[in-house]
Amino acid sequence: MTSQRICIIGSTKKDVRGLNNAIPGVHFFSVCHREEVLKYGALSGNFFRVVLRKSFPDNVDLTKALRDYFSQPSKEFIPNYFGRQRFGWHRPTGHVLGWYLLKRNPLEGMRQLISLVSLEEPEQIRAERAQLINILNSREKKELDNESLTFLRKERSIVKSIFKNENTPWKTVYLFPRNTIRFYLHSVSSYIFNLYVMKRKELDCPLNTPIPGEKVQNGTPVAPIVGYHTPDHLDLQTDCGRIIQEIMTELNLEFTDFNLQDQKHIWMTVKGSWRPLTVQWKALKIFPPRGSSTKQKLLNRVRTMPKTNESPIIEVALVPSTYFSTFLRGFAKLIVPSPFNTFQPLGSISEDLVLHTT
Repeated sequence: MTSQRICIIGSTKKDVRGLNNAIPGVHFFSVCHREEVLKYGALSGNFFRVVLRKSFPDNVDLTKALRDYFSQPSKEFIPNYFGRQRFGWHRPTGHVLGWYLLKRNPLEGMRQLISLVSLEEPEQIRAERAQLINILNSREKKELDNESLTFLRKERSIVKSIFKNENTPWKTVYLFPRNTIRFYLHSVSSYIFNLYVMKRKELDCPLNTPIPGEKVQNGTPVAPIVGYHTPDHLDLQTDCGRIIQEIMTELNLEFTDFNLQDQKHIWMTVKGSWRPLTVQWKALKIFPPRGSSTKQKLLNRVRTMPKTNESPIIEVALVPSTYFSTFLRGFAKLIVPSPFNTFQPLGSISEDLVLHTT
């Protein structure tokens, strides 16, 4: 459970409070009106205060497990995977569509975006996806007005656009804001980074020690987030470069694919950058359950978290470009396995490796 400040444009206080009964698991507390919207960097940053409960077996002393884990030297070396939300939380398909856009095949990318099914989706959503694909394959355009199609409005508009722009499939991509398209493209680079970290862990060299080709920033090894300019900054003959090239071959990608300036409909370039291999944090506190006055004060201050005497609390400040979900799973998977449902997105890889962050 987390608490966040957000900005909702074009709504009244009454409208926002009315959402308390409309969104399961979400509660709005302090609601106020401001003339200016929140901007990037306006908040305090990646600070998290989380109550852990109903996540681990009853016979696990979670507080002791947490403290034992973070007292070990390996505490600095949690792999810095991109979290699942980078690809789509309930249905991680962002890197799938991004891959097809990079390969200049937007039509197939849209088909995959509509059809790929996650078992975490409700049954009626999965059934509606199958119905939309049948319409797309049979070309029965009139079926798009069927009253049974009530959930997947965005997907239905995509199918309509595919029929309308058969000779100019890139126009279907216009249904997404430019920043969303950029998100899809960058999620491919994030996917490659996760693959790199996995292969890097297989080497006889800890993640806190750079291998040839990796750089060191602020005392931490960093690896490439692949883009068009990656060959300009990475020696592909080094160990790091060879791993990157191996992944690119598996995914049937070239560095030039990341330059879409030849596509007038998008005109984007994913340049590439560098990212720390391990999770880094600035501060860490663990509050034990049962009779902790400090914890009770904490819970009184954070109204979104019910008072409890049975669950430990973690407070942590993470450096930028670090996912709390990645941080949390870094030790959770050592206590109890937590596999996620999956599907195969690209064919050349046997499993959706986004889920290896779990």
